[in-house]
Amino acid sequence: MFIRFVIILSAFSLFVLMPCGCADGPDNAAQKPAPTAPLKQYAGEAPVTQLTFNGKENSEAYFSPDNKTIIFQGQEDSDEQLEVYTLNLETKEKKRLAATPGKEVCTYFHPDGTKILFSSTMSMHRAKDDFVYYGTMWPCDHSFEIYTANADGTSIKRLTYNNAYEAETSFSPDGKKILFTSDREGNLELYVMNIDGTEQTRLTNTPDLHEGGAFFSPDGTMIVYRAWSAPATAIQPTRETKAKTAQIYVMNANGTGSRQVTKTECFNWSPYFMQDGKRIVFASNAEGKGNNELYMIDIDGNNLKRLTFFEGFDSYPVVSSDGKKMLFTSTRADDKPQVFIMDLATE
Repeated sequence: MFIRFVIILSAFSLFVLMPCGCADGPDNAAQKPAPTAPLKQYAGEAPVTQLTFNGKENSEAYFSPDNKTIIFQGQEDSDEQLEVYTLNLETKEKKRLAATPGKEVCTYFHPDGTKILFSSTMSMHRAKDDFVYYGTMWPCDHSFEIYTANADGTSIKRLTYNNAYEAETSFSPDGKKILFTSDREGNLELYVMNIDGTEQTRLTNTPDLHEGGAFFSPDGTMIVYRAWSAPATAIQPTRETKAKTAQIYVMNANGTGSRQVTKTECFNWSPYFMQDGKRIVFASNAEGKGNNELYMIDIDGNNLKRLTFFEGFDSYPVVSSDGKKMLFTSTRADDKPQVFIMDLATE
């Protein structure tokens, strides 16, 4: 599985890098009932509820503009690979969108709720594997390109044509721009383009760093992202040669004024702005190998606060527009990545 340099830590403490042909419309995928046994609550955490239960994986979820629906990448037992799914938080109805011959990852809602954004291998799903490693245990797939569709999965439109890794996508708050990661010039860098795919512009130019997993601040003036340093290789790095650390950065929306937020000897990644634009939530293995936890920090690097206390994999924190809820992916229920929601209002 591939990326928003999605590094999923399995129950066996292995890093898995996830990313992140068309159906006429959505498929319904009724979830099996939630377990009758209550989900274990961990000391120090705000209340947590499990949202997805079935399939091989459900991960990297994002809120709709009204916070009533989530969109995520999932793989049911009958799915050959990752697909785009939505889940209505009130009715619990689960739908598959944009079912294609390829993998679908890095999903995101447009701010007006009428469109979705995702990355897919649909145009090259039968092509020979074209992978590059950037210091992680799993590859970047050059079959991934960026697409938009209507919110129901219809009218899919391809936006990029670069035969490169094009993924880790998100919209600007005003809905006019798309932020994404690409290695089209031999290094993982951040780019921005109009929502119709025009005016693709490079924002970062750092040959010594691999940037990605970027999001705009709620007011659209800043961007948060993660970065690490490692050589690009055609073969998988070993545990000795893979990247050991990654840091969280912020910069202006035009790519200027980059500054480092975290400064630890840990793998800090998967950042997302809080609704006030003054704080960031992110994932880190600061508690030790095999344990990925969620944290909150001010954008100036002060006031670090730990949010999760499950000894395993917690990542992809995403905060609702009102700041009351936080989605995240965890293996805390059944050793498979599933989507959970935390009640930040009780913090």
